[in-house]
Amino acid sequence: MSDLDAHRLTHSIFYNYVTLYGGWEMDLPRESSQFNPMSMNRNYRLALKLIADGTIDVSGLSRIRPYTEGQEAFEAILNRTEPMLATVLSWQ
Repeated sequence: MSDLDAHRLTHSIFYNYVTLYGGWEMDLPRESSQFNPMSMNRNYRLALKLIADGTIDVSGLSRIRPYTEGQEAFEAILNRTEPMLATVLSWQ
């Protein structure tokens, strides 16, 4: 429970680098095993596959910037002027 509305809470999480667990996430093992196929890494791989396949649309959530703009990107995050949820630095 929190006195914060959802926007203020998620803003704090993403811009202040807060790690928030709902309680059950850490019950999953980090890696799968023969008798326990579920794991955190398996879920991460599945999520990334769904994003790569286009099943989950994440367009509009991040800005891709060349690595040469790294300083500007970090300053925008620090100064809270970056409107996107995430910034990705590209070396391509």
